[in-house]
Amino acid sequence: MPPIAFVAAREVGHHRRAGGVGVGAARMHAVESGKDLADHTMIAFGGAAPLHAARLCGKLGIGALLIPPGAGVGSAIGFLRAPFGFESVRSACSRLDAFDAAQVNGLSSELRDEATAFVRQGAGEGPLRIECTAFMRYVGQGWEVPVEIEVREYRPGDGAVLRALFDEAYARLFGRVIDRLGVEIVSWSLRAASEVPPPATIPRTGPERAAVSTGSRRLFDARPVGSKRLRWSSARPCAPAISSRDRR
Repeated sequence: MPPIAFVAAREVGHHRRAGGVGVGAARMHAVESGKDLADHTMIAFGGAAPLHAARLCGKLGIGALLIPPGAGVGSAIGFLRAPFGFESVRSACSRLDAFDAAQVNGLSSELRDEATAFVRQGAGEGPLRIECTAFMRYVGQGWEVPVEIEVREYRPGDGAVLRALFDEAYARLFGRVIDRLGVEIVSWSLRAASEVPPPATIPRTGPERAAVSTGSRRLFDARPVGSKRLRWSSARPCAPAISSRDRR
């Protein structure tokens, strides 16, 4: 095999290996989220993602692939279009069965003032979007569930409202709740961001015309090589290779 073919085979091996890593990660994320990947559309953006997307769709059973304009620099486009925002975070542990509305309102006000003051420096006096998240858990657990809550003045009896929101979020993740266990809030997060109008929706369209080729070039296609054709004692492969013996 000429040297250029060895280089091509090596690059194909790298390409397929990278695709395999992506397939494994996508399957694990789908299992953890309880989703069926076949029901979704793959969007390819960033770096060389469009080069891998079609092969990944085939391996994952995804029938729809979207490659937007400027896909290779999609992250940069998103950065330029993203709203100006800031997130304030505080650790403040409190149990819901001993809910202290005054403490919660004071903490929420402090977080809001801090976040909005920073955002105003870059977004001016325009409208802001405010989101607050309480990280809750059953007392004694080692990890928390993020629960989005309203940004408002809370009253002494609102601990039950937050408990209901936690139960809903916990059941959505794990399919059930644990009765007779106390719930506590471990930390708080409040995010302020400038309002950005959503992009215009583009309707799905079918093919308007047949694709026309404007040129051609040689394409390397990796194919299996029978073990009888390999002479490992006289030559070493210069590209990724998988050796297997046919035991039939």
